[in-house]
Amino acid sequence: IDDDLKALGDPREILVRISSEGGSVFDALAIRTALAAHPAKVRVRIEGLAASAATIVMLAADPGELEIADGAMLMIHSPW
Repeated sequence: IDDDLKALGDPREILVRISSEGGSVFDALAIRTALAAHPAKVRVRIEGLAASAATIVMLAADPGELEIADGAMLMIHSPW
């Protein structure tokens, strides 16, 4: 993700579109940290499912910049 963010140059805004069943919590934490450290405004749109580790990535949204599409779902669970 760091290389992808560098390749964007200096955008004013980044839109993160999520439709994911989740995955590695450590990867999700790294993605959230990289997005949160970027100077651009970070918007997040849940377009289908944001489950498990994908809910960590959604937390990178700047305040007021999280959208959830009609019919989209979140699934948050207790980690092991």
